Amino acid sequence: MLPLMEEEFVQRRQWITDKEFMSTVALVNTLPGVIAVNTALAIGHRAAGFLGAVAAMLGALSPSILIILLLSPIIILLREIPTIGNAFLGVRGSVAALILLLVIRQGQKMGISFIGIILALGALLAVRVIGIHPLIIIPTSAILGAILFRKDNT
Repeated sequence: MLPLMEEEFVQRRQWITDKEFMSTVALVNTLPGVIAVNTALAIGHRAAGFLGAVAAMLGALSPSILIILLLSPIIILLREIPTIGNAFLGVRGSVAALILLLVIRQGQKMGISFIGIILALGALLAVRVIGIHPLIIIPTSAILGAILFRKDNT
């Protein structure tokens, strides 16, 4: 949903800028819950206050809930068919590609530096290879970012 949200809120409606969108996504990644719903809440609140946040939350949740309620009995039966099970595996790959596209597009717009890329790769390796928990990586990255990207006001 994030690429669709970015397209709608940043490109089409221009409610927020690219940097504001990525800052919102970064912030809601630190919060518990579904990223798309948290992002919708934050953007809805920014655009129209409390009622905007409520409308955004309902708009983000309603389609998924309705689809799950309507299709889950059928999907449970169909996923046992090998071809359909393989189709579900294909969908996983396309979702990963959409998320990667969003990261690349937003990274280019935000002018991510070489140091930022190194930090991101370091965080990825720390979590996936070394096995450090993300709850340690996130605040550590925030501290490193504050140190490495500070601007001297002297």
